[in-house]
Amino acid sequence: MPPNTAVNPTTNPARKLDSTTVTVVVLLFFLLVAGVLFFVGLLNRDSEPPAVPPSIAKTTLNHNRADQSVTIPATPPEKQDDHPVNLLASYRAKTKEGYAYAMVNLGLMYDDGEGVIQDYEEAVKWYRKAVELGHTGAMSNLGAMYTNGSGVIEDDVEAYAWSNVAAAKGDKMGAKTRDKIKKFMTPEQIAEGQKRSREIMKLISKN
Repeated sequence: MPPNTAVNPTTNPARKLDSTTVTVVVLLFFLLVAGVLFFVGLLNRDSEPPAVPPSIAKTTLNHNRADQSVTIPATPPEKQDDHPVNLLASYRAKTKEGYAYAMVNLGLMYDDGEGVIQDYEEAVKWYRKAVELGHTGAMSNLGAMYTNGSGVIEDDVEAYAWSNVAAAKGDKMGAKTRDKIKKFMTPEQIAEGQKRSREIMKLISKN
């Protein structure tokens, strides 16, 4: 090469080799990182528990308008069906056998419009039938119906009386309803409610 000839850096083989080496190293580095991340992702996926489908919430019936559970014979899980239509048929069948809990629950279904067209008068009818069998939850429910004027003419004295009798038999919600009504009653109405309570107790004791 003549001494005065300029050297073009871009044509320098050593420089080209260095650039190519750097590029290859960078590519290999990124491939290595990608491979590691992929492998870690596989491990995490394998360690996670399999997805569980969300449980289907069953419609549960509040077996007492006053939010107090009514004792119901246990039903084997494999035979239990809480669909309103099936509950309705089951309760109707049980009412014919004289089960008070079925009468209360049937009344509640009409009360809340569960599986049937809402009908307060029909609800009151079934509550009364259960009351004849001494069901305290039904007494409490009747007190609530008289308090709200649902299916019956609103009557604080009757509401107090039925709630008072339910409370006397240990129904906590009946006691709460009675105490709430009492705040808006005159002394004369309370006295009348006490009198009516005694009459109801006599009627119940005869059944």
